[in-house]
Amino acid sequence: MSDVLYARSGRVARITLNRPDVRNAISRQMLQTLERSLDRALAEDGVDVIVLRGAGRDFCAGEDLRELSEAPPEPAEAVAIVERFQNVTRQIMLGHKPVVCVTQGWAIGAGGAWPLNADFTLWSETSRMRFPEAGHGLYASGGVTWLLEEACGPARAREIVWTGEDVNADALVHDRIAPRLTPADEIDAALDRLLEKLLSLPSASLTRYKTAQADRIRDRLEAALESEKRQMLDAVRAMRETQPAFSLNPR
Repeated sequence: MSDVLYARSGRVARITLNRPDVRNAISRQMLQTLERSLDRALAEDGVDVIVLRGAGRDFCAGEDLRELSEAPPEPAEAVAIVERFQNVTRQIMLGHKPVVCVTQGWAIGAGGAWPLNADFTLWSETSRMRFPEAGHGLYASGGVTWLLEEACGPARAREIVWTGEDVNADALVHDRIAPRLTPADEIDAALDRLLEKLLSLPSASLTRYKTAQADRIRDRLEAALESEKRQMLDAVRAMRETQPAFSLNPR
């Protein structure tokens, strides 16, 4: 079975991260399939809203560190991987169709970026977030360095991103990352209600609001993505030069 599922229901494209046995950790194949699935949803006639969620008890555990440890990318491949991570954020934030993200359990690293990228995110009471990249000698992606500052201020964003602090569900609301929490057994009903509201709008209205928002944020987002890209590639180069193998354990 595919590690990313794509299903169409009426005007909604539903994309599901589907590696629940490893908490939906992002393999290179999953990342490529996700990028293609988002391309498909954005291009498909009749799709007005995209839903992104994860199978199982966690939304996404971030990059597959075991794959990174066992098969570190060559320089050219590293560039392609970094570009792909950043492009998924562009698809979500700058595409012309609204994206709804549904989270439960852990949202880690790049898997924590995507809920921040989405236009609407439903946060379960089980939701938790963490950005451990610095401890692994890596760097955050997906515009996180800018988006968290916008949500909770520069000082709190530094605490979260630099130290890899665990952010529990209550802290997500306190830090203005999540507007509210939804009981885990009510998350599907909450999604249905949100989709009903969005789909009650004309397709043209959804497109206008999304494209207008994208126009407002494009320059700032691109600046953040390019800065992150430089730091991510520098981290990968340094890792290859100083470490014979990537460590799964944070420093």
